[in-house]
Amino acid sequence: MNQGKPDVCPDCGSKNIYQESQNRFRCGDCFCKIDARNFSQPKVSPLVQGNQTLSLKKQFLFALSLLIPIAISTKYVFFLETDKNLPVPAENQNVELETYRKFQILTSDAFQDSIGNLFVVGRIKNLEEKVVERPTITVSFLGTSENIIHTVEGYGIAPLLKPNEETMFVALWMESKPYTSYRMEAASIGVYAERESYRAEIQGLKITKTKEHWLVTGLANKTGSTDLKYVELHLLCKNKKGKAIYYLSQSLQEERLRKHESVPFAIQIYQLDLEIASIDIETTAQSIDSP
Repeated sequence: MNQGKPDVCPDCGSKNIYQESQNRFRCGDCFCKIDARNFSQPKVSPLVQGNQTLSLKKQFLFALSLLIPIAISTKYVFFLETDKNLPVPAENQNVELETYRKFQILTSDAFQDSIGNLFVVGRIKNLEEKVVERPTITVSFLGTSENIIHTVEGYGIAPLLKPNEETMFVALWMESKPYTSYRMEAASIGVYAERESYRAEIQGLKITKTKEHWLVTGLANKTGSTDLKYVELHLLCKNKKGKAIYYLSQSLQEERLRKHESVPFAIQIYQLDLEIASIDIETTAQSIDSP
């Protein structure tokens, strides 16, 4: 176990690492989360053996070996990406699902983090009369001539949205450039397999500023009849004017949250220059019986 700051990102090998909380770091290049209590050495590219880079011919053959299975499985990727933990029934794999676009963007804000990444965050409401999958939010950034200079895709936090239900959404533009305005569109597909969306309830939320960091504490409760696992907390920090200024997601340290159980949490935010006045929290989780 390594308790210090990682030297490099275990996914991409970048040294652009910054601290996000007490035991959580983030890569500024690939944006992956790194748990300082248990991180591994960076992955070695198959194109490099020892200190020598493979020849162009071998690189081409390696790339081709990756593209062939991707091309074969393209017709199924659309379904698999909607929920990687849920297998798609065989009878639905060749069904073209209907696209839904009746959503209302309730709020939206844009802000940059300390390394220049731009977040577009807010809340979205399902105006369809059906349950839909996690909505995709396409954000188009415009230049001075009202032309589109960059486009990113973000997603709703909740894996499912019932009619008139709302959720937080997050979109990220890494190493953003200057822009004048942005516009958003939302779309989703119908639910291809019957299942539930699980959340934990948050109580006793408290925000404290110390000499070293902001401290967010509270209780995660499960009041329903289903035991949960993989509880994720999504925090949206706002200033006194109600504008979003910081976003953070963190897993509950307890691996499981059983019915009628309360689990305390404490989250550190190491950016004292933030003027945090309030925090919105949304949770996601899985049933303990899910694969």
